[in-house]
Amino acid sequence: MDKRPPLSGRFFGKPRFLFRGFPWLGPAAGAAAGYAAGAAGAVIGFFMGFLVQELVRQFLNEKSIAAYFENPGRPAFAEADPGMAAYCALGLIILARSMARGSETFGWNAEDAAVTEPVLMSAASVFPRGRDHIPELETYCRLAASRVDALNEDLLVESLAARRTPFKDLGRIGRSLALIGFGPGRAEAEYIRSLLDPGYRDAEEPGRVVTDRADGFDPWKVLGLRPGSPMEEVKSTYRRLAVQFHPDALQILDRKRQAEAARAFMTIREAYRIIAGA
Repeated sequence: MDKRPPLSGRFFGKPRFLFRGFPWLGPAAGAAAGYAAGAAGAVIGFFMGFLVQELVRQFLNEKSIAAYFENPGRPAFAEADPGMAAYCALGLIILARSMARGSETFGWNAEDAAVTEPVLMSAASVFPRGRDHIPELETYCRLAASRVDALNEDLLVESLAARRTPFKDLGRIGRSLALIGFGPGRAEAEYIRSLLDPGYRDAEEPGRVVTDRADGFDPWKVLGLRPGSPMEEVKSTYRRLAVQFHPDALQILDRKRQAEAARAFMTIREAYRIIAGA
């Protein structure tokens, strides 16, 4: 006759004895399980909070960059090198003109890296820490490309010049921006370069006006100013006239008048260069 206890006794008798001898074991096990679950929740919550914080930070940063593009002044966001955002915006203005912005032939997708890559690579090579901050440059280029029609090149030039003047590299920056332009964007590139570096001379520039003072060319008369007028007045007058006679603004005219406006634009720009370089 089998005298062994039934299976229920063999498998459940000891646990009942165990809990009788250690009455705290059940609550302790429950507490440990709750603590483990709580710790796991805390870890998950930490990472979720970190992710949300980064998304909010990125949103606010991009909002500050967009506000700067709409009204260039002193940026409310940090740049690795001063002037990076303005450089990208000006580069996109030049590239948009070069690609005949608005034509279905070329298309313009601000989210397409191929559209902004020329400006991105140019900025990365121009600024000392540009290659170490590609993600930031990508953001600047993407946001500038998405609102290129609303960008104000004159205000962006002023902002860029104010931030880069202490580094004495506006000439180099102007040359780099000019290299972005091609085709119909060449005039825009040269215009922006002339604002950044009024003293530069390009002997091979097509349609260049002769600058010899002996030929009767009077730069002050061209701009309608008295000789010796303050430089701020010279700059504001030049910008007003340059916008008025810029080829891109006069495309609705017939070809003859467009040619006349183009010659006037070159004359106005040459007059400004002579005065600024005097």
